[in-house]
Amino acid sequence: MDADIHMEPILHLWFPSRDKDVWWRRFQHHYYVVVYSLLYVSWRMQSIQFLLGSKDKLESALVALGYLWLASLPIAVSVPSVLLGGWLVAMVVTANHQPEPMLPTDAKYNFVADQIVTTRDVECPDPLTEYLFGGMQYQLEHHLFPFMPKYRYRAVREHVKKFAEDHGMEYKSSGIVEIMQRNYEVMKKYSQTR
Repeated sequence: MDADIHMEPILHLWFPSRDKDVWWRRFQHHYYVVVYSLLYVSWRMQSIQFLLGSKDKLESALVALGYLWLASLPIAVSVPSVLLGGWLVAMVVTANHQPEPMLPTDAKYNFVADQIVTTRDVECPDPLTEYLFGGMQYQLEHHLFPFMPKYRYRAVREHVKKFAEDHGMEYKSSGIVEIMQRNYEVMKKYSQTR
């Protein structure tokens, strides 16, 4: 049910029914990285749609100010920053979710257990990747504590690991290369013909 992983008909994380299938699905493992760069574009369009229906004038004005600032930058700066930022976030967010089990829609809901089962954290090996991942490498902590400031996630990770262990659940975390490889394998799997 997570909108971050529902990207049909562009990308598929399951085999669609014949009437909802598209011919380009068989190539998704080749083009998905390019599609990921459009994540911020999509989020910006969604925020504009939301604001057009919003009655909150202050929020609308502040968002508009942010977009005006972005538009005031040279196009050689603004467009690449949106595309690179979108790609970085999508690579982390999708790689943390897509290869993990998807729960049946009729499964009994258990917020904490469901987050632990369906999410994988990323181990960043150095300060640069830690910075570039922007806190999204702590995806499980983000899901469990959505209002916690992201600079606290690193400290919470050890508590989450212990909680999972104490309750017989697997805390899942992988290095950058492994998580990207797992994501590619999922894209390739669902590009195949059934």
